[in-house]
Amino acid sequence: MIRKPPTGNAAYAAVWPEPVLSGRPNLLLALAGSRWLQDLLVPEERFLYELFLRFRARADRFPGDDVVDRLRELRPDLGHWWSCRAVRELGSWPVTVLVDGRRLRFECSLLQPDGSALVLVEAPADAETREWMQLRS
Repeated sequence: MIRKPPTGNAAYAAVWPEPVLSGRPNLLLALAGSRWLQDLLVPEERFLYELFLRFRARADRFPGDDVVDRLRELRPDLGHWWSCRAVRELGSWPVTVLVDGRRLRFECSLLQPDGSALVLVEAPADAETREWMQLRS
């Protein structure tokens, strides 16, 4: 069996397995549409909501995009969010991920290094998560 090498590093692949995210360039839609990814996040709504608020801050730059319509289809239970006009600028927020029965804590940040594409960066937020990451690097 030929195995394709992961596109990210080993620690990244241990938390965010590539097959779930491949072919879905929009992380917001990937999270909203994947029960498996939602089960990783503790609680998943906070991460999704924080990501959505940052999306809303830039949504006017893509007037023809139907992301909000697709979010309504994927998660009608969160319809009150999708109708919300609140925004949040780039910045960080905490996230807890459940991996192999272990709660890993990260500080997530959305960065815009070149003025166009947004990059999500996750840094370990505590000693236990840093140690876990180092063992997989």
